[in-house]
Amino acid sequence: MITRTLAAAVAALAWLYSCTCSAALRAGQAAAAIRPLPAGWTRLRAASTAALLLTLAAPAGLAATGALAASSPPRPAAATMTRLGPPGTDTGRAEAIHAALMMSHHRWVLHRRALARARARRAAAALAAAQAAAAAQAAAAAAASVPAVTPAPTVTPAPAPTPSPSPALAGTDYAHSAFGECVRAAEEGGSYAWGPGNGGGAYQFLLSTWEAFGGPAGDYGSASAGEQDQIFDNAVSATGDAQWAPYDNCHL
Repeated sequence: MITRTLAAAVAALAWLYSCTCSAALRAGQAAAAIRPLPAGWTRLRAASTAALLLTLAAPAGLAATGALAASSPPRPAAATMTRLGPPGTDTGRAEAIHAALMMSHHRWVLHRRALARARARRAAAALAAAQAAAAAQAAAAAAASVPAVTPAPTVTPAPAPTPSPSPALAGTDYAHSAFGECVRAAEEGGSYAWGPGNGGGAYQFLLSTWEAFGGPAGDYGSASAGEQDQIFDNAVSATGDAQWAPYDNCHL
């Protein structure tokens, strides 16, 4: 409905403009017939009158043309041209001026549309960049809000304490102490004898233990009670009760 009304308004303005130009030309011609003037003055007055009328009617024509151009797709430049009158006449000059104005306005409309499209592209690009930056910022904030998982410390069990032998003093007569008597009673009932079934003497020495604590290898199996006591004292002084306590339940 708006398009039809606008088209009717444009047609009315065009008709009014054409009538005004025709009236101006007829008035100029009538004046020239009543009082003849030189040919140069006649052409100059007609051209001036046409220019004045075009100046007065151009804003309305341009406004109507702009409204029509805004409501319709752009047309080729050739489509906006009108047929000109015979060249060299006042009508031809007026129509040439009008065609030049229409072409200028058409180029101005195309330029404004190109600017509007460029602004729209720039606004879309700026919006996309802002949205991307906001998404990146939100992702960074979400990543920062997630607490870091700290692995639980590995607990290494403490080693079991190694039982240390009871302290022993060098030069102490352990053979005749309560510990020595407990060992002899548990091993051989207090006897120092060597013989079948009693290869280790009163303290049931192994040959390796006997030799490790100073016992001659040749005396193993026949050593006297005093020699056995001496080797026992040497072993207890070096290792405490560790050689006998686990087996005989005897402690220093």
